[in-house]
Amino acid sequence: MRAALPCLLLSLLVGCSGDQDVATPPAEPTPPVEPTPAAPAAEDASVTLAGWAFETRAGKDVDEGTPNTMVIIKAKDGASFEVGPLYGECSPTPIQGTAYALHCWWAGAGSNVEVRSAGGKAEIWKQDLDEGMTAPMAFEKIWAQP
Repeated sequence: MRAALPCLLLSLLVGCSGDQDVATPPAEPTPPVEPTPAAPAAEDASVTLAGWAFETRAGKDVDEGTPNTMVIIKAKDGASFEVGPLYGECSPTPIQGTAYALHCWWAGAGSNVEVRSAGGKAEIWKQDLDEGMTAPMAFEKIWAQP
């Protein structure tokens, strides 16, 4: 009777026959995998900001005497914005998809600068450079049109 008592108690909970297979619950269906939405296509700033004017103005750091550059942006509506100063002497460089791009450099350091568009408004992104770097740094937004 002692041996039957645990089996009796166990059979109430799960069933105690060695011949009997315990039914496993059916696996829950997995939801279908949602496709990852594609990143929105980057705006082609050369198209979005067509008609805008871009200039640079060279200057010098008052304390150190090193060259720096201001970027002047003139919108089609007549608004004008000055951004900078950027370290070094800057020269325009063509970059596809940007409205204006510069490469600035002085004494082993500088930056790549790009005028991009976001929702039809101008933004300036800068990537710092140094001759001692083994990998380029990420671009960072330094100005956005109000």
